[in-house]
Amino acid sequence: MIFLESPWPILVIGLAAEAILAVILARTGRGVLLAAMAAVAVTVGIGLLVEPLVVTDRKLVAHSIDAAAAALEANDLPRLLELLAPDATETRQAAARRDAATPAALRKTLTLDVGSLMGSLVGQTEQAIRSALRIADAMAPCVLFIDEVEKALAGQGSDLSGVTTRLFGTLLTWLADHRTPVYTIGTSNDLSKLPSAFTRAGRFNSTWFFDYPDQEQRAKIWPLYLPLYGLGGDPGHTQEKPDDDRWTGAEIRQCCAEAALQGIPLVEAAQYVIPVAVSGAAENEAMRQQAAGKYLDACRGGTFSLSAQRPAEQRRAIKRAVTGDPSRN
Repeated sequence: MIFLESPWPILVIGLAAEAILAVILARTGRGVLLAAMAAVAVTVGIGLLVEPLVVTDRKLVAHSIDAAAAALEANDLPRLLELLAPDATETRQAAARRDAATPAALRKTLTLDVGSLMGSLVGQTEQAIRSALRIADAMAPCVLFIDEVEKALAGQGSDLSGVTTRLFGTLLTWLADHRTPVYTIGTSNDLSKLPSAFTRAGRFNSTWFFDYPDQEQRAKIWPLYLPLYGLGGDPGHTQEKPDDDRWTGAEIRQCCAEAALQGIPLVEAAQYVIPVAVSGAAENEAMRQQAAGKYLDACRGGTFSLSAQRPAEQRRAIKRAVTGDPSRN
């Protein structure tokens, strides 16, 4: 097959045969050698004409490499994938049809753990955040979740090495420029530690404030945790629930856990639960003051407003007057 890879072997062999026949003809003078020389010339000509029509494995590889290089220069990703993996196009189309038919609630959720991206070597952290964001782009459509983002990016602008600042800048650029369907969600307990550029439109389109669950929401949280700790039981023997004013879901769960662990009623277990509305009252009130008029209300819609909230002290004082039971605080 080497003769079909290039016209040069055919040409070289033909010329060598012609030269040999010419030498013999000069020495012997036989006319039959002229016919032999003509036959060699015809054979070489046919070989040169047929050679470009024969496609060998080597030619296929060379053609694929040239086409891939051209596609890479033209930034033609579908063509490049088609050349490198012929079934890639069909696979991507099948995946796109599957994602289009998949409900949003069942799509992939990725958690970006910024702490795990930190590396000890120079440039390692920056490379890690770029790789993580490329993975998110490759897995789109998906949800990218960043928990307590103000702690994850703490120190940006003040660290001597500048690593956190460069990581923060990479994340900001990606949030503004990426075009893949990646829905990014971040949680924060103190947005004052983050620059306004982080939450502007185009990066995080909306900022929602989650206040304490109201009575209707808390009534829906209890049935989630009671069966989890074996307290759902017989509907005919429903336990009396404690005063859960300004409780969060975590405190409702803690109350259920205490009741199951100690084998006591929920009302008695509530004595061992100190809600964050009490332990962190000043901090939480400052957070609510900061959110008023600036962030959207996740519970009621529209802009968050303190005027829409009933004073907690008034509600708690009325309930104390009615019950008079300290364990129900």
